[in-house]
Formats: sequence, C-alpha cells, structure tokens
Amino acid sequence: MPQKTFNARQLEEKAEEVRICLYVAREMNRRDATDYYAKDPVYYLENRNEPIDVELFSKSDAYPPYRIQVVTAPSNKHLELRSHIKNVESLRNRLATAFAERGLQHCTVGISLGEEGLLRKIPKAAVTQCANLMVQNKLKEDWSLEWREIAEFSPTLHKFVRRVSVHPAKGLTVHVHRTAWTPSDERLIEESIRLKEQDKYPLALKAQTALVISGSSFIDDEQVQSYIASGKAAAITFSEAWIVFDERAVLLKQAQRNHALQSRLCDAAALGGLTDSVGTISGSGTSDHCPASQRKS
Repeated sequence: MPQKTFNARQLEEKAEEVRICLYVAREMNRRDATDYYAKDPVYYLENRNEPIDVELFSKSDAYPPYRIQVVTAPSNKHLELRSHIKNVESLRNRLATAFAERGLQHCTVGISLGEEGLLRKIPKAAVTQCANLMVQNKLKEDWSLEWREIAEFSPTLHKFVRRVSVHPAKGLTVHVHRTAWTPSDERLIEESIRLKEQDKYPLALKAQTALVISGSSFIDDEQVQSYIASGKAAAITFSEAWIVFDERAVLLKQAQRNHALQSRLCDAAALGGLTDSVGTISGSGTSDHCPASQRKS
C-alpha cells in the first residue's frame, strides 16, 4: 500500500531531489534522444522504494525506468584551513588602506579567500588588483563577483581570492573571511560518492541504480574536471554517476549499455528528436552512441 505519511520538511527535501534529477533527465534526453521525466515529489513519498530516491520514467514507455539515489556534497566535512589571525588582520588593513587611497569610503567589502590566500601572505600585486577591481565597479551600489569572474579580471587575484561582495555603507569596512575553503581538487566529490558506497545495499542493487550528486554551491568546474581526470569513476559500483551543479548535469561514469537498449536508442534517434521533461530536443536524428551502421545519414 502507498505510504501517505510525510511532513512538510520531507516534502521539501523530496522536491529538491526531484529538481536535481530533472537536470539529469534533461541531459539524458539530449544525449540519447530519450523521453525521461520525473513525477511529482508526492508520488515518491507515497510510493517509497528503498534505496531509490527518484525514479525517472519514459513518456512513451519505450525505455526502462531509471532509478536514482541522490546524495548532497558534504559541505560540513571538507578540509578547513585556518590562517594565523595576524596574517588576516594584516591583509584586512592592507586592503582598507588601498581602498581608501582610491577614494572608496562608503561600502562594506567582503573578501572570501581560497587555499593560497589562507596559507600564504598575499602579494602586493594581488592587493593592488583587488583595489583596482573595486574602482572598476565603484558606480555599482551592491554587487559581488565569483571566482570565474575574478579569474577573467585578474589571474593573479584569482589565485588568492574566491569571492568579493560589496554593499553600500556610511563608512569603509573590510571583512576577510578565513573560516574555511572549498578544495579545488576532487575531494568533495570523492567524499560524496564514498558516503553512498558505504551503504548496506547489495552490489547487485547498486548496479541497477544511478548515483546523482547534488553539488549545491560547493562544487565547481575545477573540481569536476579534477575528478574526471583522476580516473576514479571506474571504481564506482553504481550503474552511472552524475553530478549536478550550475544548473546542469555532468556525467561522471557511464553505464555499459546492453545491446537491446542500444538498438532502441538508435531506432528512436533515427526517427528524429523526442520531447524531454524540460524542453524540446531539436533532434539531429542521430545518437552519438549509435554504431555507424545504425546512424541516420
């Protein structure tokens, strides 16, 4: 019988899992010209099927259900590096002086440091670039820049600073955040996978289930590319593994497709594009995974 007992928090959590899995459905539909979609979050709460969190279904019933376990990147377990208080105070004072010298006197500035910024003294060139960045944006009242935008402005500054935020104020205040940093390598992704690999579920069940990592705000391209380059995805016991971040899904491990499913994918591709759960696939008429003999000319 369906389970109908759940609270508002459980519904909110399930809605987030479904939202994450919709990005996977969209990418699968784009990649393979399938027609997967996710049902309403209430459905999964009323039809619980451990260890499955979300199951994607085919609109046309042409493809088998795609079972998913969702895990969130562990924001509270990543490596913390604390710098000496004197170093942080020195940087704060140097930045405040450089800002004031350029006439920046009515704002609150927040600087989030990366690994290098926490472990090493930031050189004068980076401080100067940070001040120049402030001047370049001084006409904006309320703004922030993430690490990608900082890298475009100054590779030197990007090496030490991961985020800058500015808000209007009566005077000049500079905050340097030093509590923790998000590693640029694959550690957070590895930890996410390890949490699920340690679960009690049998290997045969994992082999029929995909793992989807919700990257939240703690995952970026640098980490994903580092993990892919490491080759560690080959050891994942789940059928496939995805990571969702920046509103997109990236495949970390791809399943070995059986011949029957491969043929169905290719037949569908030969007929043209299908409609997915998020948007319409423009359908090139060919799946990149089809043998050359089955591709539409």
